[in-house]
Amino acid sequence: MRPKFREIVVVTIGDAGSANVLALLFPTLTERYDVFVIADASGAGKGVLEKAGIPFAIWAGGPVDLAGVSLVLASTSGKAQGLWKAVSSAAQANRVRLLWFGDFFGSGCEKPLADFEPDYLTVLDEGTAEQYRASRGGMTQTIIN
Repeated sequence: MRPKFREIVVVTIGDAGSANVLALLFPTLTERYDVFVIADASGAGKGVLEKAGIPFAIWAGGPVDLAGVSLVLASTSGKAQGLWKAVSSAAQANRVRLLWFGDFFGSGCEKPLADFEPDYLTVLDEGTAEQYRASRGGMTQTIIN
């Protein structure tokens, strides 16, 4: 009988807001997936992760290795955009499913991340979903929280 392998999910965190969301979801995610969390060294999210007792690695720059990864959950961030860009680039290059979560519009990240298109985008309301679709023209599936 073949052993059952769990899918690997990488979660990247920049700001504290996204880290707080992950703190709520982490126990549920780890019941089903092998979850690896990476925090942007320039973001405030690492303090939230430490306080919540969530193990994580610090990303200090460079490419992100997604070998064997099934899904990337990348938090959006107005200030700590380095990891978000790096993981989005790696996901697209390696054809790994990519979901962005957190705030998008008004965070200052719209232009710097214009070259990336996630497979999924979580948004707070239908208005934000329409704003994303109108500005990007992409076919990203939006998930309204």
